[in-house]
Amino acid sequence: MPDVWKHAFVTPLPKTSDLSDPSKFRPISVVPAISKVLERVVHQQLYAYFTRHDLFSQYQHGYRTHHSTETALMEVNDKILSAMDRSEISLLVLIDLSKCFDVVDHSMLLNKLRLYNIDTTWFQNYLQGHTQQVRFRDSNGKEHVSASLPNSMGVYQGTCLGPLLFSIFSNDLSLYSRDAQIYQYADDTQVLVSGKKKDVQSIVARMESALSSLSEWFASHSMKVNSSKTQLIVFGTKTMLRNFPEVRINFSTSVLSESRTVKNLGLVMDRNLTFDSHVDQLVGKCTGMLVALSHAKHSLPSDIISSLVTSLVTSHIRYCISIYTTYGQAQKDRVQKLLNFCARVVCGRRKFDHISADFKRLEWLDAVQLTSYHRLCLIKRVLTTGHPTGILQHFTTADHHHDTRARDQLQRPRARFNSGARRLCFSGADAYNRLPPNLRELGLPQFKARLREWLRHDAG
Repeated sequence: MPDVWKHAFVTPLPKTSDLSDPSKFRPISVVPAISKVLERVVHQQLYAYFTRHDLFSQYQHGYRTHHSTETALMEVNDKILSAMDRSEISLLVLIDLSKCFDVVDHSMLLNKLRLYNIDTTWFQNYLQGHTQQVRFRDSNGKEHVSASLPNSMGVYQGTCLGPLLFSIFSNDLSLYSRDAQIYQYADDTQVLVSGKKKDVQSIVARMESALSSLSEWFASHSMKVNSSKTQLIVFGTKTMLRNFPEVRINFSTSVLSESRTVKNLGLVMDRNLTFDSHVDQLVGKCTGMLVALSHAKHSLPSDIISSLVTSLVTSHIRYCISIYTTYGQAQKDRVQKLLNFCARVVCGRRKFDHISADFKRLEWLDAVQLTSYHRLCLIKRVLTTGHPTGILQHFTTADHHHDTRARDQLQRPRARFNSGARRLCFSGADAYNRLPPNLRELGLPQFKARLREWLRHDAG
């Protein structure tokens, strides 16, 4: 790796209006494009090696094919719903780490690579000799460049290999907690413990034990926990949490107090998993954007308006819709009103105009269909690729069934209450089994295209 390819220009972008605090800036590193070509070749070989030998932790959803924030949230959501169905409460701690990508120790990273039987000669050369300069423009447009300084720690921002190397560096984190379930998306770490309400003291003790073990791992890896942004929430049904005492958790040198809602990878979760708060925020954000676009539509071409609505509004609606609309019809109705507003803006309709014909002309899915589409596509992808394994393990087919038409039917688990029926492996399996056999047999790309058409025309 030539030294000239190891130099980065860092552009600081302000997160807030306060420009006096360096911590309020987001550093964006720009590295030579040619270095990314070489890194991509190494990335493909290293990722293929880890995938072929099944070396990645099944709880790490970041920077992996067929994994996403949605799959991480789906696993956590299903785990909590399963506990509710067993009349159990769940404690979830969302751990926030400070600049963990920047403090990765190179010698420790190389040792971990060796443990996976990887020749570290090239990686040792790659990690050495990196330099960086800060570059920005002032209010007058004049460019300023700082002196070049060495960068001897961390996995480097702006590179292709950085995220993968961090995933390998933190790959063993889930092994350090026997009393809790760990879910990861890059550096975002979720710790989940469930148990009976009457055993709340035991549940708290298990959580504190798990957090203590994780604290030791973070300290040994030079990572700092941001206590002010680490959150705790208790999940359960409304009946279970009625008159439930406030929970406090000791974590390192701080005490975590219970929150009523938390923002987890962009999804707002409340104590009963109704997702009312998420839909409230979604409606507020999307309505504001749609009002602004409706005021600007007379000065913009119609195709531009359609693209803006898709990128700025419906993208937010689609994100995790397979999770947040499963509580009840009320959530779907509120999402449908947002979709109607989107169609009115795109088609130039007024507030009380009928929108059904325009919806059909746009070939859009309604809220119920959109929820089904995302859930069924997720199930098909899991069944086709075998990943994530944490979701796949809940789906089994009735291969032993004598009726050949039912052999590819998914078996759903037993559910005692509505919370259990909301799980993907229950309601999703039901919906998947109702699909026509010739649709289920298609490959993933054809399945997605045909499913949209089937939902619009044949599902009813």
